[in-house]
Amino acid sequence: MEGRFGKEAGAAAKWFADKLREGTVAFETCVSGHPDTYEMMKELRTRIARTQDPALVDRFEQELAELLATELEQKDGKVLIGLHSSPDGILAEALALAGLPGDVLPWGTWVYAKPGNVRASGEPVVKLFPEE
Repeated sequence: MEGRFGKEAGAAAKWFADKLREGTVAFETCVSGHPDTYEMMKELRTRIARTQDPALVDRFEQELAELLATELEQKDGKVLIGLHSSPDGILAEALALAGLPGDVLPWGTWVYAKPGNVRASGEPVVKLFPEE
């Protein structure tokens, strides 16, 4: 990804796409406080994530990187994207453009991007860019 924030956008997009590639499903809290519902939803989302077409996941990564680079330009290089129980605007748009359902990404995950630094939340906070 080129442009002023291409590396930051690419690192964030790759992190979310890798969650689909790995079939990773993470949750911050139990769904409505019901452990049984939490486990059922976790299993369902893991199965859905593992069945995604690799070409669509690659397209999602590309679309998200482009959208995020534009957003970083518009917001002076600082953007928080993610989802609690459903994806925020940028993630939802990238999923739709790639032809993926909106409920396949891990709950409770966030990426914060700013110039020269991208971090992902979940379990635990991970520095995505620059690589160490």
